[in-house]
Amino acid sequence: MEYVALIILIFVVLVLFYGSIAIHDIPYEIAKKRNHPHLDVLHVAGWVSLFTLHAIWPFLWIWA
Repeated sequence: MEYVALIILIFVVLVLFYGSIAIHDIPYEIAKKRNHPHLDVLHVAGWVSLFTLHAIWPFLWIWA
């Protein structure tokens, strides 16, 4: 039974990790689809928003 709990725990951690990566790339993907001139800045700012507790993330959505 402990092995099942461990597998579920590992699965949840992996889903949260890759889910956060996918969510923070959404403004970049929007900008890429619209051929935004500041594509690289939006991509870097998406990762910087992880360290600023997502304070700049709404501005990235507007900018994209």
